Amino acid sequence: ASAKPLYGEIITGNIDDVAIMTVGKDFSETHFQLRSFMNRPNGAFHWSCTHSSAFSVEEFGLLNCSRRMKHKGLGPALLLGHGRAPIKPAKSHKFLGVQIDHKLRWKEQLEQALKKGMTWAALFKRMAGTRQGVSPQISRRLYLSIAVPSFLYAADVFLVPVWMHAEKKRKQGSVGAIRRLGQIHRQALLMITGGMKTTATDVMERHANILPFPLLVEKHCHRA
Repeated sequence: ASAKPLYGEIITGNIDDVAIMTVGKDFSETHFQLRSFMNRPNGAFHWSCTHSSAFSVEEFGLLNCSRRMKHKGLGPALLLGHGRAPIKPAKSHKFLGVQIDHKLRWKEQLEQALKKGMTWAALFKRMAGTRQGVSPQISRRLYLSIAVPSFLYAADVFLVPVWMHAEKKRKQGSVGAIRRLGQIHRQALLMITGGMKTTATDVMERHANILPFPLLVEKHCHRA
């Protein structure tokens, strides 16, 4: 089954985790495009039959993405027809390890990244120590090579690096989200340097030879 980009259809994914995206003026139009993609000749269900690879429709997920919906609204269910059960819309759905919400605000993904980082920090705290722990060099290497790629996975999707507009004094980008994730960064610096809780973050960054967290995020996004 192949998408028709001219009709607003896009397919992306990897192996058995695939997403079909359609763009339209309203949900009636996008749902019509989804039904067409699934049911038309040489469509998804036709491919499923000819390749002996049955779809588990009950495991399908649906996101009606729009920022114009009411606060608690999720939009209509998708009806595929031919006696198949309707696919109810969800508030968020995990795709390729990224939690996508129906308003594309990325709050769920941010909470997932924070949870990953805090879990790592708790485990890392058992190994690090000023007297009987791993050395600061190893601690630094573990943080940069394991922890940062873990909780900043897909950062280029849900984060916008912080920058300063030439004509504006306020910072632009995902300022609040990066500030919250920076808490993990500070906890790691405390464990790497053995500093006191009152030690300034920029001082510990200088001693540990680690970039400030906003620049670390920007570097990670640039590499993606």
